[in-house]
Amino acid sequence: MRKTRYAAAAMAAAAALTLSACGGDSGNENADSAGGETIRVGIKFDQPGLGFDEGGNYAGFDVDVAKYVAGELGFSEDQIEWIETPSAQRETCSKTIRST
Repeated sequence: MRKTRYAAAAMAAAAALTLSACGGDSGNENADSAGGETIRVGIKFDQPGLGFDEGGNYAGFDVDVAKYVAGELGFSEDQIEWIETPSAQRETCSKTIRST
């Protein structure tokens, strides 16, 4: 039981580090419909069970973890902007994050 909790906490922490897409902005911007800040989350859209775009509805483990972490950061689900990040782009982001 403890190992499961530690593993879940480690995955949530890792997801928090990769929540925003690579770029120069802070990841928060004004949302037209929500009237507040948004958080940009990069996931793969073609991985059932991990990250999958079902016609604008996103599902999978990465999505669930991102929603949890975003909620802990004070963002509601309607404030999440989902960004498609293919593997090659995710690898580039990881290298950029590690070098800074």
